[in-house]
Amino acid sequence: MVNLFRNFLVMYDVKPQKLREIEKVSSCEEEIKSFHELYLLPGVKEIRARLYYEAGYKFLADIAAVLPEQIIYDTGEVIKQKNLDLKVPLLKEVKTHITVAKAYTYYQ
Repeated sequence: MVNLFRNFLVMYDVKPQKLREIEKVSSCEEEIKSFHELYLLPGVKEIRARLYYEAGYKFLADIAAVLPEQIIYDTGEVIKQKNLDLKVPLLKEVKTHITVAKAYTYYQ
């Protein structure tokens, strides 16, 4: 079981250059710490990390603890309130992020 999980995580290994981007796009120490976790999610870079952060999902445990519909609603509210030219994450994307977040938080 442990080997299967390790193989699963290898699929989502974060490239060092992706993590180096965090210092360029983050404005404070709290955001940098949060982005280091959020960037572990597949496909997450600055825009999606910032959207999750603004919606209150600052760490993997936050994402692992909610239903996909709640994340979609909360991110949609941030987009409306801040009048951002962004799209709400797709249900499939959010489900993947929740699954990966649960795996990381469960096995840490």
